[in-house]
Amino acid sequence: MDSIRWAKIKAAFSSLDEMHPDARIEALSQLPDDIRDEVKKLLSAHEQSEDFISQPVLLAHGIVENEREDRFIGKTISGYLILEKIGSGGMGLVYSAERLNSDFTQKVAIKLIKRGMDSDAIEKRFARERKILSSLKHPNIAQLIDGGIASDDFPFFVMELVEGKPLNQFCVDEKLTLRERLDIFLLICSAVDHAHKNLVIHRDLKPTNIFVSKDRIPKLLDFGIAKLLSDDEPELNTATLGKIFTPEYASPEQILGNRVTTSTDVYSLGVILYELLAGHRPYDVKGKSFDEVVKSVCETEPPRPSITLENQFDTTDTEIAPPQIERRELRGDLDNIVLKALRKDPSERYGSVYQFAEDVSRYLRGLPVSARSQTYKYRAGKYVARHRVGVIAAALVVLSLITGITVASWQAIVAGKERAKAEERFSDVRTLANSLMFEVHDSIKDLPGSTPARKLLVERALNYLDKLAADSKGDMTLQSELAAGYEKTGDVQGGSLGSNLGDSKGALISYKKSLAIRESLVRKSRDPKENYLAANVHSKIFRVLMLVNDFKDAEFHCRSAIEILKPSLKAEPQNLLYQVTSARFHLELGDLLVSKKDGDANEALTNYRKSIEISEAIPSSEALKEKMPDGLSMAEKIFSVTQMAYRRIGQNAELRQQPKEAFEVYKKALEASQKLASVNDPPTVQSQIVLAISLGNVGRMEAKAGKLSEASRYIDAMIELCEKAVAADPQNYLAMSQLSLAYGSLGFVYHKRGDNDKSLVELRKSLVLQEKLREKDPNDVYNIGNLAETIAFIGEVYEDSGSKSVGPKESKLNSYREASSWYKRSLQIWVDLEKNGKLPAYFSTKIEDQNVAIARVEKRRRT
Repeated sequence: MDSIRWAKIKAAFSSLDEMHPDARIEALSQLPDDIRDEVKKLLSAHEQSEDFISQPVLLAHGIVENEREDRFIGKTISGYLILEKIGSGGMGLVYSAERLNSDFTQKVAIKLIKRGMDSDAIEKRFARERKILSSLKHPNIAQLIDGGIASDDFPFFVMELVEGKPLNQFCVDEKLTLRERLDIFLLICSAVDHAHKNLVIHRDLKPTNIFVSKDRIPKLLDFGIAKLLSDDEPELNTATLGKIFTPEYASPEQILGNRVTTSTDVYSLGVILYELLAGHRPYDVKGKSFDEVVKSVCETEPPRPSITLENQFDTTDTEIAPPQIERRELRGDLDNIVLKALRKDPSERYGSVYQFAEDVSRYLRGLPVSARSQTYKYRAGKYVARHRVGVIAAALVVLSLITGITVASWQAIVAGKERAKAEERFSDVRTLANSLMFEVHDSIKDLPGSTPARKLLVERALNYLDKLAADSKGDMTLQSELAAGYEKTGDVQGGSLGSNLGDSKGALISYKKSLAIRESLVRKSRDPKENYLAANVHSKIFRVLMLVNDFKDAEFHCRSAIEILKPSLKAEPQNLLYQVTSARFHLELGDLLVSKKDGDANEALTNYRKSIEISEAIPSSEALKEKMPDGLSMAEKIFSVTQMAYRRIGQNAELRQQPKEAFEVYKKALEASQKLASVNDPPTVQSQIVLAISLGNVGRMEAKAGKLSEASRYIDAMIELCEKAVAADPQNYLAMSQLSLAYGSLGFVYHKRGDNDKSLVELRKSLVLQEKLREKDPNDVYNIGNLAETIAFIGEVYEDSGSKSVGPKESKLNSYREASSWYKRSLQIWVDLEKNGKLPAYFSTKIEDQNVAIARVEKRRRT
């Protein structure tokens, strides 16, 4: 492969690998034909690899040629004679060398980039490692001596040569005691702490990167994948380098590809200490697939080191022979110290390596450690162990005083308990109601299959809230809590902006209870926040009423929300929350106007554009990512409103038969949806569903334009996102609704391709889901309308099959009979909606459309 072509492939791969999967599809199609297949191979190889590679991905997949790795031996590089190879990693080779032309003999270690790994990214990382080493001056870190570029343009750097053994091997060969192992571990912690203070995270701490000399001095080596926290440059694309950490010592956040911090090194040190104490690592991941590694490290709790030590009957199969200690020496403090360092959540580990080392040091000095609960019994036990004689003498004196004091104290305690009992009961109910909806519910809402548990929480919370409501008069703080509790309960029951239980009727009841309290607080207070809170409840009631097509009451609550918010905006015009809320209210007014029969379409568009104008005028900053009290960040609120407003304008253009305008606006909605999904890492289920909706809209317009391959890519991506959401929680109403639309869109693409059999398969999948949704919430007009449209389109597919049939006449007639039957089913749904006053304005032509279709197909049957 020529170097110019390879450079193009390499650059394209690095660029595409950083992209969101949806954007990658479009970018791949734009690549030149001569490199597209090679880039696809690289992307596929990277995504499908399960094992952590021990050689460069470029070599492993035959993109570049390998060559003998000992070609440097005997060569001189910048005055250093290469003697022998002493180490090899994913991207580098390490040799022992000797300085020439010097007054004294000095042996050093010299590190070079492997052949085949000399890409720009690797060279930048190599230079970064040298920069990191130059900033670290510590007796337990191998020191940088020299560095530069060899004559053949190979970067290199020279380090102190550490003559010793890897940590595990040294402990075994020297038969170190528990105390000796902990002393060496503290020196290692000192080195890592020094790196952290210089804003360096090692990211690959393991025994083979720690050499111990004969005089028991450990040296920390290999900062090849270390990260500089102070570096202004973006993090290098590690995906092109393969999975270059060591899974046996990697933290859950490394395994999952999440953000790493100094807590990542704390975790790896925890694995090392576990191994030093128990003779075995906490997880066995050797030879396992990536999914198995994820399950072990990220989901399985490790056993206590003392239990692992007890089970080490045959040490020939362990990573390191356990020290000659008894299990009881590990029980308690050391077990808890290690397990705290190995917590899955980084925030639950030690705050720093210094704190970790301090706990180990306190254990050695017989002091209480922070990893244990600081109970009186525990702290007293530690004190007694250090001062046995003095404690026994003092105890005899104290015992004589306790007997006399106890009787008098007991009588006072009993009286106080009786007096406080009623107040405590009320406080407990108040705390429990808040805890159920604001702590317990929020902690489980994103868990797979949590819907039944959330339903039970709602029932219990409502019982508590109703009991509190009777006692809340006159207590404004309690009334505010009650309003928030009812509002939160309504969100979970049937709020339209998030995952809910599909209980729109229950949601309305809860929201109205909240609104009654909020409006009373507005009258009692001049705080702009109270106006905002009341307006927000009006908005939520509006959205539920829109679902059930109660347009009259919906309009009242929508316009009330806008009016009630105005004093808040006037009092605090720079308040971002009030601004983005105003943008959302204009969006909702637009939705109302396009839905009601006598709505003004032009006024609706004006409100949509006003919504976009307000939200896009809010300047972007990191502060927008901070979470608000409702759990959403300001960025999420802004992008959510923006994508929705663009989507509504696109739908309006689509209804007006303006496909080009609709497509352009839908693309803008997709961009905003992608920004929404990127706010959180990993993205929330809700943002993924929003992204799926935008993908489906763009895909549908591509299909209508005849661009069926492009349409399939967008719709396939939509289906993948929705199926994941439904698989995670089969009761997620919103995810099911969007998955039904995704199947319907795919059915449309197959129909456009002329494959009516496959089209019917997808449409029936859509139909099944929409029927299930109607059972869950028979008042959801949006879903009922989708159901009627799916049924009508099935009729259209049968009609098309009949018109194209070249078989027996009976086959053609059967297709027309099926078409007529489906059209009539659709017609009946539209007629029922109109009869009940629930037919939205944008569906106003549906009854006529179905009558025309029925007449047309009946005429074809007769002729």
